[in-house]
Parts: sequence; structure tokens; C-alpha cells
Amino acid sequence: MQEERGDVLFSAVNVARIQGIDPEEALHKSADKFTARFRYMENAALAADKQLEDMSLEEMDALYAQGKSRL
Repeated sequence: MQEERGDVLFSAVNVARIQGIDPEEALHKSADKFTARFRYMENAALAADKQLEDMSLEEMDALYAQGKSRL
């Protein structure tokens, strides 16, 4: 399974290169976007006087969706 996942990543990198996209830059941008959304979740939870670890997965998903639509 690990080798197959490696093949998927290798293929994704090659597709990006063919399309003229720097795969490393694309990964950094995606990670930055995720980090911003997660920070939104943390701040929204604190504003509601809650901690993420005390919330249900559904509550966290709702906060993530809010962050996704606002950022």
C-alpha cells in the first residue's frame, strides 16, 4: 500500500509539472490554506468559549466549512 501511495504522489507531481505548476509551491499554498482554516476553527471555538478537543467531529466540520467559505 505504501508503494502504491508513493506512485500516486509521483504521478500527481508529474501531472503538475506537465501543467506548468511547481508542485512544491502548490503544496505550500495548500498547506497554508489548511493552516488558515484550522486557525479560524480554533478562534471560532474560543469565541464560543469552547476547546476543539471538547467538540464533536460534526461541530468541528461546521467550523471548518465556515472558515472555508470565509477565507
